[in-house]
Amino acid sequence: MVYEAVEESGLYTTKDSVAAYLCKFDKLPANYVGKNEGKKLYESKTGNTFEKWNFNPWTTIGVMIGGDNFDNLASNPENFHETLPEGSYHEADVDYSGANRGTKRLVYQPDCVIYYTSDHYDTFYKLEIK
Repeated sequence: MVYEAVEESGLYTTKDSVAAYLCKFDKLPANYVGKNEGKKLYESKTGNTFEKWNFNPWTTIGVMIGGDNFDNLASNPENFHETLPEGSYHEADVDYSGANRGTKRLVYQPDCVIYYTSDHYDTFYKLEIK
């Protein structure tokens, strides 16, 4: 089972392994950085000015993007998703494939409350871990 296999020192990128890590350790693996840190790393490692996420952070700069806030509050209709319970969450990219960040994300809260979206927040599926 993935939950038993993840180790705190491990680096993980897939939906199942990152979700198991979040449940087991209540934090993202060490290979995750927030968007601002990812932008700075991109500029320092490539020498290019960051313009947009039109690259794969894992293969380009060796990190996954995650940990930033994701608010799903009815008071903010632009970002409110009816398929996700109202509240404050964090988000993490998973399963990069191709030349950019893709559309697959985990949206999570403490205590192993994790939702998965493969279509960049159009639909969410609650994950059951363990």
